[in-house]
Amino acid sequence: MLRGGNNTDAGLPFLTIGGDGDLAYYGSDNRAVDRFGKALPQLGRYGETAARILPSKLPLAPVSAYTVLPAGHVETSVLQTAGARPWDRAPDDIRVRFFVAEGRGDIIDDEHQVGNGYPHTKEAHAAFAEADWNLDTMTPKSDRYPGEKPGAQEKLSPRDAAMRMGGFAELISQLRERGLYWVCAHRAFAHRRCAANSPAWRQNRCRVHRMRGWPKR
Repeated sequence: MLRGGNNTDAGLPFLTIGGDGDLAYYGSDNRAVDRFGKALPQLGRYGETAARILPSKLPLAPVSAYTVLPAGHVETSVLQTAGARPWDRAPDDIRVRFFVAEGRGDIIDDEHQVGNGYPHTKEAHAAFAEADWNLDTMTPKSDRYPGEKPGAQEKLSPRDAAMRMGGFAELISQLRERGLYWVCAHRAFAHRRCAANSPAWRQNRCRVHRMRGWPKR
């Protein structure tokens, strides 16, 4: 599965070949799209050489011991399970996962561009109780991992956090009571209903209210 991001080269192929050696290749249900979901090429080259891609009709190694997911399920599975402790993610891990899921973020040149540099975690110790674990899968018999946090782990913007606290339905109810309405097209909070005002005026008012919050009566 290849899903391009903001810094992905336009037209990037799923697989490229170069050099002089041939490549035996088996591919099935591989998807490659850019950041908007437009299909990318499956194959490409990074050199004009004699190297060839030799397609195979069957896998080149046994795969019976693995659970092979459909391509459409891979992204969700990776975002859910990636990392050493997916049940207890650090804030930077959560931020990266949300950026990937939402198609945000860029390639950085230094870790200080997104925080205080490389994280320094405190050392911790815990005894391993063999009886509490399924040793063949290394999963806890209780279905709860050590340090597992309840609820969803997510990174909210200040606006989203405020809405989460009050609830979207409650916000809409308050707007209606005050004779206001929601204008999501301009990402504004709200403005007064006034049919006499032109669309251009309403759009400008949206920008004002996005910065200042709700209008006064």
